[in-house]
Amino acid sequence: MKPQKVRKILYKFIVEIASDPTKDLKVIWKDTLKELSEKLSKKFNTEQEVKNYLDYVLEYMDGLNKFFAKKGSGYVPYSKLFQFANKDERLSEYLFDLGVHKKFSKKNSGIEIAGHVAEEEEDDEINIIFENEIYSQIYASSSKGFFFSSAINSFLVRNSNGKMRSYKQYKKRAVKKGIYYTKLNEIYKALSGGIRTEAMDSFLIYIRDLRNERKTKKN
Repeated sequence: MKPQKVRKILYKFIVEIASDPTKDLKVIWKDTLKELSEKLSKKFNTEQEVKNYLDYVLEYMDGLNKFFAKKGSGYVPYSKLFQFANKDERLSEYLFDLGVHKKFSKKNSGIEIAGHVAEEEEDDEINIIFENEIYSQIYASSSKGFFFSSAINSFLVRNSNGKMRSYKQYKKRAVKKGIYYTKLNEIYKALSGGIRTEAMDSFLIYIRDLRNERKTKKN
């Protein structure tokens, strides 16, 4: 795809989301827009691929804004989309996520209590009730299911035998025995690209908030 076409896609995209006058955006981000267009033209072949990347960057910005809102300071306007999208680390992260993204096999939906299906839902999301909280499955390995509750930001792991434990307990047990365990970063990268449920989106935002909080404390 030629840089000129990418530039049109970028401009059309930001016009729909930014509150700033469009002519000002062209002037302010002229050099960045040119550089970003050339960069993306070498990585993507279709308009949808470019839009998917921009949506990914917007989610990252939304995560920052939610973090800033909790701290009561700062806000990143959508008009800075080009600036964020043009960062090499952001593009590299996105391309890496696409490379490692795993497709999830669709399973019969339902709400499960103590490992048993209670009723079917219209969507394909698997839910369980654990200690009066609803958890939604966001990831699955060959022998384990990983569930997240956005209401209390809690993460559970279910073994093939149906036993539930917190992720902290699961990790501690694996480290103690010196065996492999699924890291949160692995799940984050696998979920970052492709179609997601609301629970998956909540999990991604939760991890980004944790990362931003750690960076802030470190600085």
